[in-house]
Amino acid sequence: MGDLVLHRLPELDRLSDRRGDSGAVAKQVRQVAALQGNVLQKTQAVMILMTVLSLIAAAVAVANLMVASIGERSGELALLKALGATDAAVSRLMLPKAAISLLGAIVGALLGSGVAQLIGRVVFGSGITMRPMVFVLVFVLLAVTVLLASASSIRSILNLKPAEVLHGR
Repeated sequence: MGDLVLHRLPELDRLSDRRGDSGAVAKQVRQVAALQGNVLQKTQAVMILMTVLSLIAAAVAVANLMVASIGERSGELALLKALGATDAAVSRLMLPKAAISLLGAIVGALLGSGVAQLIGRVVFGSGITMRPMVFVLVFVLLAVTVLLASASSIRSILNLKPAEVLHGR
């Protein structure tokens, strides 16, 4: 809406030049439109910042979950590696945790969309239009975040030295 008004500001200037006496009204409309555009740009910047911070928090939470899981199972994983389990087999043991994290992230995104709808109805009296591409983008960002956070922990499993872990170091 604000962008539409900002793009039509030259038209407002032409109209105010033709009418002469209504220049003050057009000037006020121009100022309101410019302020509305600035508010919308700042709101959009805050939303992008909140999204980035949320993704960082999700990555830290998933990485923490994976590290804790590896810490609890380090003896078991070291024993499997000592008995000849491949790196791929050991890594596959940690994938269900990553899948659970991804599922939790998706459920959180859906709940967040529902809360946004609720707030939109209560505060503004109308629903929020959700574009399908936004859901696809959110899913891809969540999947990449979970995979990157899980990959760092899984990589630490692969560097595990069974003799050191089993000996208690």
